[in-house]
Amino acid sequence: MLYYDVKESGKRMKELRRACGLTQETMSEALGISLDGYKQIERGRNGASIDTLLMIAEELNTTVDYLITGRNCVVVEAENKDE
Repeated sequence: MLYYDVKESGKRMKELRRACGLTQETMSEALGISLDGYKQIERGRNGASIDTLLMIAEELNTTVDYLITGRNCVVVEAENKDE
């Protein structure tokens, strides 16, 4: 059975954020939430809404499935905006 383990999800977010070279401040600004709010999500103290998870996945070039379950780690390639 699968469930949303906010602590494990937060660990995956932190790992991906660091791999992308982003700070917590950068993430909170990109998501339009407070720095403290983002820190609480990443620490696993608060869960994120579906909308926020979608934005986090987009910023970290991954899927919501990976953020929530840890399965199917797929790095999504950024679209070429020049085309």
